[in-house]
Amino acid sequence: MTEITEKKDDLVLIVDDTKENLQVLGNILRENKYKIVLANNGSEALAIVAKRLPDLILLDIMMPDMDGFEVCSRLKADERTMHIPVIFLTAKTETEDIVRGFKLGGIDYITKPFKHEELLIRVKTHVALKKARDLIVEQNEKLELLNKEKNNFLSIAAHDLKNPITAIKGFSKIIEDENTTLSQEELIDFSKEIRVTAESMFQIVVDLLDINAIEEGKINFSIEPFNIDDFIKSKIDNYKLRAAEKSITINFINNTGNSIVNADSNKVGQVFENLLSNALKFSPFNKNIWIKSEKITLGDGREFIEISVKDEGPGLTEDDKSKLFGKFAKLSARPTNEESSTGLGLSIVKRLAEAMGGATRCESTYGEGAAFIFTVRVKE
Repeated sequence: MTEITEKKDDLVLIVDDTKENLQVLGNILRENKYKIVLANNGSEALAIVAKRLPDLILLDIMMPDMDGFEVCSRLKADERTMHIPVIFLTAKTETEDIVRGFKLGGIDYITKPFKHEELLIRVKTHVALKKARDLIVEQNEKLELLNKEKNNFLSIAAHDLKNPITAIKGFSKIIEDENTTLSQEELIDFSKEIRVTAESMFQIVVDLLDINAIEEGKINFSIEPFNIDDFIKSKIDNYKLRAAEKSITINFINNTGNSIVNADSNKVGQVFENLLSNALKFSPFNKNIWIKSEKITLGDGREFIEISVKDEGPGLTEDDKSKLFGKFAKLSARPTNEESSTGLGLSIVKRLAEAMGGATRCESTYGEGAAFIFTVRVKE
């Protein structure tokens, strides 16, 4: 027999082979707004717990077939149920029964006949302790995640910043020591290397600040209508020189005409430039990048412009796909011309697009390039 009432978040499973005991305990707890699940034997109790985890179990010791000690032993042997608090119900007060129950993992016991106030205090106390423990576990998991992210940050600081700083120091030292013998062309080349390296460092810092601001809700959006197609064309123009350095052709297929979207143009630009920059980084020399814009309508009638950036690079493995859009993601695919990558760009893309009411996704077959797609809401 199983009975469930839905009056409170705290769920108590009562296990007893005596119908009268189930009724007494159930009525007391129902009157105090607990949700109740009833089981009249050990097997039924284990079946219930397998489907739904209670906050507390009141468990009779003396039952046929499977006694309360066996039920408790099985619960504590299962990682999924081992932390559910168990209060034993017993008509006996022999020391050996109580001690055995504690050794098996029980946290308390109540003797029959039940005392109304005692029962409620014990149930309330142990449910509260269980919830406090759950909260501690949840907070510890969050702290572990934050600690992992901190370590990732330190790794970036130690690796991604250390290397370019070393390069800048090296080039600067050459210019300082050999400025009288270096040709004008060599000075320009070294200066260019310093600038490019500094820009790489600057992008790392910007990405870290951006992801931190997004997570803390400190990003302000200025939502205004603008022509998305003209906007994309202007952004492509800004990247033609970088594309030419790798003999890459950027192709724009406009299937939307002159569409007006409602978004923050600076943030949309950050999303688009991040994807286009990635496509250039991971594309081999003498390839194409295909940019396409299309209007789509969702089932609820809302209209979006869908923008895709597709490269002809190595594509993504299934393992890479599972890491996409996560912070500090390091993929097996690497930039093709020693370009830098923080692993934060796609995480920023996803969060910015979603914050403006859009979405992001990736389509890729390993060995056949990758297409990154994001959507922007059409002005109504």
